[in-house]
Amino acid sequence: MSESVAETKEIVVAIDDSLPSRSAAAAAIQIAASLNQTIRGVYIVDESLLFNPYSNYQAELETAVPTPGGDLLTSFKAQGEIALQELITACQKAQVPVSSQILVDDLVEWARQNSHQATLLALGRRGQGHEDESSHLGKHFRAIARHVRSPMLVGGDVQSPIKHLLLAYNGGPRSQQALQWAARLQHEMSAQVTVLFVCEDEKTDQTKRWQQEIQANLDTKDWKSYQMLHRQGRAAAKIAAAVDELGVDMALMGGYQHSMPLVEWLVGSTLDRVLRATAIPVLVA
Repeated sequence: MSESVAETKEIVVAIDDSLPSRSAAAAAIQIAASLNQTIRGVYIVDESLLFNPYSNYQAELETAVPTPGGDLLTSFKAQGEIALQELITACQKAQVPVSSQILVDDLVEWARQNSHQATLLALGRRGQGHEDESSHLGKHFRAIARHVRSPMLVGGDVQSPIKHLLLAYNGGPRSQQALQWAARLQHEMSAQVTVLFVCEDEKTDQTKRWQQEIQANLDTKDWKSYQMLHRQGRAAAKIAAAVDELGVDMALMGGYQHSMPLVEWLVGSTLDRVLRATAIPVLVA
């Protein structure tokens, strides 16, 4: 997730017709319209649902249920056509060029091999099987998030015009990539930006240095509407609280940081906690 902002002209939307997926798509369309990007909608029928006899395919197959005598793949494709048509209609309304395709593939492997070609990979944080569980993060999402190189736009449970952005900044390389995205979206979408610094350890407060880094960026870019906030405590909790307090429409932050992903998976990450505690889309740089 460390490539520079907008090296390509395509935003890939992995759609599955869940609420988080539709939230990601709505945000992706707004960004595409502002950055002069195209949308490529992809509905992937996961091979494991077709060929694993123990898979819970019923939970992921809501729009089009299997008909008597009909095969499972046909039903999934019918659901995909419905989801993609909704995406196409929304893109046409926003005057954003769009293409679409239905694939049968391993979802995680496909994302790993193809996402690097995109400016953004937009996807939901959980599928239809856990659509009503707001704190759940899907296994496919977590696997994709740890392997793709392109920035991700992770949908939540709400869709709203993007007017106010929250940038959670901690000085790391991926946080600096999030800063680049904030600068670009602030300029192209005329969005208000709130930069949040969270000090977790008062004895080693680095927020002043981080603010200096942000200020140096402001000196080279024409940021028109922004504010800076300082909070002390656990980063994820303070980010989630700021989302509620400020009523922001999208958060931006760096991705997974730990050099040993297994450790991060076991103890949890700031990103995971933020995604579980918020309903808005999150752009993960």
